[in-house]
Amino acid sequence: LISPRASLRLLRLGFERRRFRKPLAAADSDAIAVLEAQDLASYLDRIVGEELRKHIFVPYLSAALALDAENLSATYLHLLIDRVAGARPQYLIGGMVQLTALLARGLSIRHGCEVTSIETQDDGARLRYRAGERHGSVAANAVVVAVPGSQVAALCPKLTPNERGFFEGVRYSQGVVAHLLFDEAPSFPYRSVSFSRRKGFGLYGVQLAHHKRGAAPSGAGLLRASLTESAGKHLFRASDAEVGAAVLDDLASTPFGALSPRRVVVHRAAAASPVFYPGYLAGLQRFAARSKPSPRIAFCGDYQVGNGAEAALTSGMRAASQIAHGIA
Repeated sequence: LISPRASLRLLRLGFERRRFRKPLAAADSDAIAVLEAQDLASYLDRIVGEELRKHIFVPYLSAALALDAENLSATYLHLLIDRVAGARPQYLIGGMVQLTALLARGLSIRHGCEVTSIETQDDGARLRYRAGERHGSVAANAVVVAVPGSQVAALCPKLTPNERGFFEGVRYSQGVVAHLLFDEAPSFPYRSVSFSRRKGFGLYGVQLAHHKRGAAPSGAGLLRASLTESAGKHLFRASDAEVGAAVLDDLASTPFGALSPRRVVVHRAAAASPVFYPGYLAGLQRFAARSKPSPRIAFCGDYQVGNGAEAALTSGMRAASQIAHGIA
């Protein structure tokens, strides 16, 4: 459905990839600055044209990342292409809880505590927390802070000015995802569908999640519908039934047609996906290279690597390595 002229313009993106691949791999500040100055929408319009941007790139990236892809930087597009080229998604039977359960096995974990502040100095760290009506504190050799980056500054009052400036610039999309369970799997030839943006339509895309082994009862169907940021904000505090009705109303205008799920379960996340907006990666590079970091503290989260569980896990491994080797 893409015009021959638009298809030919994809060659320009290939040239751009060759131009920036080595500089980006080497974290060349000058090369990053050239791309970081451009938002994804204007960059794609210039390189591949409006047709491919509207009907291919933005719908696919928005559905995959659960955010308005137009707000990303051109740098992040190149990093994403390198990450997903030739990759096949892998799934854990039983869901992501299996990963955290295995990582926690054999550790002493204190549950039900809300950390209210973290202060570190050269000889150690102190965490203050609240558990119901009770307040307490814990002394530690060092701390790994594994929360959304937008929450770090409020937790850590003794950050350096440069660190505080970076964390205050971390942004997240607000996400709402509806899971629709059916007695039978819908007869549809694709495993995922991305929707072009149009006025009044509230979905980024739909994933046929019953293809994941163990995600749904045998023979049942499970659709995972991702709402757009604007629809998510509008329906964030709505009931599951109201969100489900809005999703089904939108799907009725697509090839999915009218659907009648047995059950609808909605997942809401105030900080769903980090937004790598123009200029963010340059700031992240400066943060990673800071000469005088706060002592005895390491930070991890997907906002330091990229969207998704694998990126979050990678950042956690980095933080653990920093603590183990006395870097933090």
